[in-house]
Amino acid sequence: MKTAIKNFQALSEAVGSDRVVWRYDPIILSAKSTVEWHRNNFCRLADAIGSSAHHLVISIIDPYMRTKRRLGSAENGVCYDISAYANLISWIASEAADRNLHVESCAEASLNVPGIAPGRCVDDRLLNKISWLESSSSPSLHKQREGCLCHYSVDIGVNNSCAFGCQYCYATANHDTAREMVNTHNSEWTCISQDACINE
Repeated sequence: MKTAIKNFQALSEAVGSDRVVWRYDPIILSAKSTVEWHRNNFCRLADAIGSSAHHLVISIIDPYMRTKRRLGSAENGVCYDISAYANLISWIASEAADRNLHVESCAEASLNVPGIAPGRCVDDRLLNKISWLESSSSPSLHKQREGCLCHYSVDIGVNNSCAFGCQYCYATANHDTAREMVNTHNSEWTCISQDACINE
């Protein structure tokens, strides 16, 4: 975590704090990650990040099949009921406001908390602002899931290509497969998973 924060601060200093976004997600309530744990963790991270970011995006855990298989179901103490997160989310909104952080949510159609606006990961407003370009047409929504407001985009990533092993990750079906892909990757390849020929 110390390395991640250091890299975040370095990126913010290099490109400007208005061009980086801090994501606090997924927010998971469980026997290990209680409300009190999240309050302490959020403050610890917010103190470390400081003025390196002014934009915060939050998201609550979604019951993806892989997530429930790895983290456990409600019977295992993992809370998937969004209503149970109301007090914590309200506290985050208040704490963020005190720190001059603008807070948005990611694909949380049913979330209605003062101080938190519906957001988008692929944000055409931010892209227009930092590129000094203004789109002349109405944005085309990606609509990956309910509540998604992302601008349409093309994903250049590849599933099963990250070896960090996050239990929540929905882009990694098998962590062993992901580690194998990382270990066999050749930096001279034109693509992540293979060396593809591109017709000019």
